Order: sequence, then structure tokens, then C-alpha cells
Amino acid sequence: VTFLFGTRPEIIKLAPLINEFRTDATFETRVVFTGQHPDLVQPFLDVFGIQTDHHLHVMVGKQTLSQLHAKLLLTIGAEDVYEGKDLWIVHGDTTSTLAAATVAFYKGIPVAHVEAELRTYNNLSPFPEEFNRHSVSLIAREYVLVHVHVHVHASSPKLFFFSFNFSWRGVGLRPAIRA
Repeated sequence: VTFLFGTRPEIIKLAPLINEFRTDATFETRVVFTGQHPDLVQPFLDVFGIQTDHHLHVMVGKQTLSQLHAKLLLTIGAEDVYEGKDLWIVHGDTTSTLAAATVAFYKGIPVAHVEAELRTYNNLSPFPEEFNRHSVSLIAREYVLVHVHVHVHASSPKLFFFSFNFSWRGVGLRPAIRA
């Protein structure tokens, strides 16, 4: 199983799944961080104790969405990144998500899409997120809903309780993480 993400909302939703899959010897779990939002993601990688197998460093200054998408397609499509062919798990509606799902489709790799739980059915609003989400839904073979609840302790904003419910192919997981 390969997890691919690039932004803060993606790592927040995927972190419990990544950690759960990594504790199960049934799965060889790989983590690919595109680097779409490096400064925003790194603190969450640290909090959740996640080590990435690949960091693609795709961001450059004043990059357009088209340039970012093209760079993501090329870097995700590189031989050493796409070696995991069993299942790719992506989250939400970002350009990283769309590029990862597109590369997986081209390579014949099944995609599970963890939904961002927002739908407008208007490809221009929000732009480009709704288009990305709709496009990924055409590619994905599996659809996963994850309900995340974060409770911040009043005495310390650094103390929080993170829980989620996850179901995939009838297997329910209900782990909780405290930090």
C-alpha cells in the first residue's frame, strides 16, 4: 500500500491510516510526500511520527497550477516512486491528489480515494478542488470515508486527542492517537 499526499489536510486525515497500516505486517506500507505544502506538513509528520519514503520537493516560487500539475505527474511517475503497485491511497481534492491518481491510472495501479467530504458539483467552485475531486472519483476503485475528531485540551493547545473511524472493504478500525 502506498500513501501519497502533499498538504496539511491530507496528512491530518491520512496519518492514523498510515500508522495503522504500518503496524500491520500484512501490508508493506510506503509513504510519498509530494512537498506541495512542506512547511505546513512537516510539523504533523513530526507529531504523528511518520517517516516518508519519498519527498518529491515539487514546489518552486510563483508556480502556476499547470506547472505544479506537470511537475507532480513527472515526479510521481518516476520509476522509484511508483514501485508500490498494490494500492495507492490518496486524500481529498488537491493537485497532488489528482496527479497521484492520474499516474496510478496510467500505470494500472488501483486507487482508494479518502474523501474530503465536500461536494459542490460545480467544477469551478471551489476551484480547482471540485474538479480535482470529481476527476479522482472517476479513477478511484475504492472510496473511503474517514471521520476525524480533534479535541484540543483547554489547558494546553499542544495537548490534543485525535480519533477517527475508518472502514475499508468491511474492515473497521477505530484507533485513537494522543499527543
